[in-house]
Amino acid sequence: MKYRFNFIELAVIALGLPLLLVVQTGCEVEAEDAPTANCGDTTFDSSDDTDQDGISDITEDNNADEGYHLFGNGQCDADPSFASGSWCGGSLQGGINLKDSGPGYRHSPGCDGTDNDDWGTLKLLQCIELSGIDWTDYEPFIYVGDLSLQSGGDWPDGYNAAGCEGHDCHENGLEVDIRYVRECCDYSQGFDIVTSPGLYDAAATQLLMQKIIDNCDVELIYCETGSLGFSNADLGVTNVLQQLAGHTNHFHVRLAL
Repeated sequence: MKYRFNFIELAVIALGLPLLLVVQTGCEVEAEDAPTANCGDTTFDSSDDTDQDGISDITEDNNADEGYHLFGNGQCDADPSFASGSWCGGSLQGGINLKDSGPGYRHSPGCDGTDNDDWGTLKLLQCIELSGIDWTDYEPFIYVGDLSLQSGGDWPDGYNAAGCEGHDCHENGLEVDIRYVRECCDYSQGFDIVTSPGLYDAAATQLLMQKIIDNCDVELIYCETGSLGFSNADLGVTNVLQQLAGHTNHFHVRLAL
């Protein structure tokens, strides 16, 4: 059963206090526990997550400032996000917004240029941020593309009308597109590893994928396997790298349900 919190309940949850939800269903009353804060979470170092609740200070500030969630650095917040259904036929409940810039990563709007594609579960945002923190000693940034829409689900027709390929998946906040690493110079500019192989840094891309696999609960990575220059075995995994058309200028990370 889905329950929509009112403002007072959201405030109680944001403070990390227990909340008992009583939902009337016909003649029966059903009790459910609200999401509880995971205090003492050490996903991030305390320098990146002051209150140690698993939600980084950058994410808390971004979502609180924009009015998306009642997060606060001085309190232990509950994770409001939930991936409902499958990657290609689901939705995103309580989606959390990824800040456009953070340690080791930059997010850019998708092909249509509207900044509506940067929502995910806490699990996905942790994956991006932790990988970015690990990546700061290497190339300047991880360049992040589409995550999900704010409520997940199907991508609108207007996205395709803008000349974009759109997505069959990216529906439940557990998937993200990431650019391959350039060999040099203007790292922020996208490129195609098939048509412009001279711009492609295979060694750095292998290292980047390794960082993502080490930091995240990866289900698979869709990519152009024939042009990667490395294999599943090189990453110490089995069947994680999978060929899928349309991934010559980025790879697609899918986290486990």
